[in-house]
Amino acid sequence: MTLSNKYFFGPLFLIILFLHGLTTASYAQTKVNPLLKCLALEEEKYHKIKVHNSRSKLNIELLNEIAQTSELQVKEQYLNQICAKNEANPAERLLEFHLVHGLELFELGGSSNERNLKVATISEYQRQLPQVLMRHLANLQSELATANCLEKNIPEIKKISEKIKYLEEDLALDTLKPHRKDITVIFNKLKNFAEIKRNCRQKPEQKKTKE
Repeated sequence: MTLSNKYFFGPLFLIILFLHGLTTASYAQTKVNPLLKCLALEEEKYHKIKVHNSRSKLNIELLNEIAQTSELQVKEQYLNQICAKNEANPAERLLEFHLVHGLELFELGGSSNERNLKVATISEYQRQLPQVLMRHLANLQSELATANCLEKNIPEIKKISEKIKYLEEDLALDTLKPHRKDITVIFNKLKNFAEIKRNCRQKPEQKKTKE
């Protein structure tokens, strides 16, 4: 299982249309992964307002993966935070929780064989998430008017970037354990991305004064 840079809109929109048509009663009787529903409704929102930006890209990338592993369930305590009504970016929060909590994010009940299969599936998936983070940060930077402005506003990005680039693909989430605080700080500061974007607008060059 690998995360893909290609986005398969067809199956996703079928999911979105299906979820959009669910009534409260039918949802209660239908076993739908609540995280899948959460991100699908977020994708529907982006589609309605015709937004295609870094956060919509992240949402659809994670949504594609959840659609393939819908048997995996996020613990309710985390799900409630990811999909809270006041959460502006559920996909971003999901990525943060993946990087900070690792396997702890998921329900791992069942038989020993079932648990082992879940752990193997999640671990394989999560090994790719540091690179997903790097792509997401690069996409956010591409929306800014000045180079390296995201890193200037969020200095913690440099430390995490250097760690991820040094280890490249051989990176288990456990390797990032010492940096979980920095990861949390990064995502907390990203909540103010609109303000960062305003601060990064190019300023007119000041006229040089004669000595």
